Amino acid sequence: MTNKHHEAVRDLDEEKRAYADELLESAARWGLLRDTGKRKWSERTRSYQIVWEAVPGKLESDWDAWRKFQEQVQSLK
Repeated sequence: MTNKHHEAVRDLDEEKRAYADELLESAARWGLLRDTGKRKWSERTRSYQIVWEAVPGKLESDWDAWRKFQEQVQSLK
């Protein structure tokens, strides 16, 4: 592989990582995920990553929040 190919793959990985981070932060804003306060070392990214956990649903309205979140995810594509 050429250096140009490696750079393209790295750029794509960074773009995917940024997209995933944006989705997770959006889910947290909707109250669907929360930061546990824990961090986990990632050998792939060579950085600490947030450990997220799902917020258990308590009301039917949580499903509405989930649907809105899904619509928002689709609009980002």
